[in-house]
Amino acid sequence: TNAYGWWKPKGDLYTRFARVLKFTPLVFWGVNG
Repeated sequence: TNAYGWWKPKGDLYTRFARVLKFTPLVFWGVNG
């Protein structure tokens, strides 16, 4: 993930946001499921 930060500064925020979207469901279903 950090490998893309050097050529795309704005990509870091997008990547973090994308990771949250992918990670949140796992936590949600992990706790409630």
